[in-house]
Amino acid sequence: MVDGLTANWISIIVGLVGLFLGAIGIWLTMRWRARARLVYQSRNVSLVGQPDSTPHGEIKILFNGAAVPRVTVSHLALWNAGNTTIRGADIVESDPLRICFEEGTTILGTRSVGCKRPVNGLLVAINQERPSEAYLRFDYLDGGDGGIFEILHTGAGKKPVVKGAIRGIRNGVEDRGALLNPEDKDWMAEARSWFGIFLLLAISLGSFVGFFGWPKYRGIASLFFIAGALFLALFGALSLGRMRRAPKALWRTHTGETAQK
Repeated sequence: MVDGLTANWISIIVGLVGLFLGAIGIWLTMRWRARARLVYQSRNVSLVGQPDSTPHGEIKILFNGAAVPRVTVSHLALWNAGNTTIRGADIVESDPLRICFEEGTTILGTRSVGCKRPVNGLLVAINQERPSEAYLRFDYLDGGDGGIFEILHTGAGKKPVVKGAIRGIRNGVEDRGALLNPEDKDWMAEARSWFGIFLLLAISLGSFVGFFGWPKYRGIASLFFIAGALFLALFGALSLGRMRRAPKALWRTHTGETAQK
């Protein structure tokens, strides 16, 4: 009886190991297949907003002598998260690559905060016909190439959206959420890591106790082990898919130093 249970247990473990290795193989195949992915992250910081009127008179905000309702600064990181080259010539002329703010916003100015390689020719140019948009242009972007821009505008705080069509990239430009500074900690990523470790320990301990401690609970322990292992594999896949932090190399200035943020 014991030998039969041991054989069943070994078969379960071998099957799970095979399933795990198969999942790793599929993930590696999907990850390293040739593809180009243009992605971006952004954040807004309100510098100064239009205050309420006071009994002593009206307060105005001036930017280069012109009255504006507010001044907001947005940081936007754009990079090639794939492993093949994206060429600027592949940007569709009828749907150019551009940074779009909400209607009524006026872009006041832009500057480059940092870039990985200046030879890419990555730059931002304000659309003179639509002041709420700015064009993104580059010669080419290899895997990991990109840059970070600072954009001053009069928007109320809604984050910018990157739009446009590029030949060979069916899904367009992907939004990867909030932009973090290189020294900032990603608390959500750390929480997911600790949760995964806790889950793995709980599965291991439960299976050990069920198999070696109480033989009559071996069947239940096996079911929990299988369910936990599958959940852990799914959790790991989702966690790997959420590794979306912008590369530190994008913060480099043209002299190779880290940009001030």
